[in-house]
Amino acid sequence: MHTMGCLVILLILVLGTLLGGPIGFLLASVMILGWAVVTGSLKLLWALLLLPFRLIERMLGGGTAD
Repeated sequence: MHTMGCLVILLILVLGTLLGGPIGFLLASVMILGWAVVTGSLKLLWALLLLPFRLIERMLGGGTAD
């Protein structure tokens, strides 16, 4: 479920960017942050923010597969 949540958040950001450009990206980001606060899923949002750093760590060989 955790991976699916990250994919949904990324899809919303991509669609917001494609449909509204930079303004769409910002609106999608605010909506996602608001939804995370309302539903209490800030942990999922934090994991998404750290995703690029985790990928870089794995590419450099420092991480283990989860």
